[in-house]
Amino acid sequence: MSFTMEWYARTLENSLISNTELLTENLRAIKSFNFFKDIELIDFGIQMQISEFSIMMYSMDKDANEVFYEGNDERIFSGSYKALEEIEFMPVLDEDLEEFDTFVEENDDSIYNLQEKLIVEWFVSCWNKAVGHLIEIPAYVGIEDGIKAYDLKKDIWISDEDKWDN
Repeated sequence: MSFTMEWYARTLENSLISNTELLTENLRAIKSFNFFKDIELIDFGIQMQISEFSIMMYSMDKDANEVFYEGNDERIFSGSYKALEEIEFMPVLDEDLEEFDTFVEENDDSIYNLQEKLIVEWFVSCWNKAVGHLIEIPAYVGIEDGIKAYDLKKDIWISDEDKWDN
């Protein structure tokens, strides 16, 4: 098989489309969360692998620490929430693995940029359909350990560090 960036993009886009309803429903659940008062922002981290990804929501304070409620009221939310289980979007046959690995090595930066753009745009679309205007807490999404984050309130890209300053 001959791997190309167009093929990679199309395969990823098809997987995103087929998981739109699942992510949207999982995000809708957030509107019923009774967020702990010490939570200052929610941060959606996209955990990327070359052929799969998942999305975790973390409740955070402005010092970049995850916030946990230690009281007895089970209705209060803190900690993390799995917005999307692992989604395998790039099935590669065993006999094509070596060629695929070469393709990935040669296109590493392009693949990362494509993943970030497509997955975040898709997430934003699902977020806006599900709960975008209903969540008062500042919210961000980005690839975990990335240098950029998307501000879901202001609808703009920012430096990952800037979310802790707002």
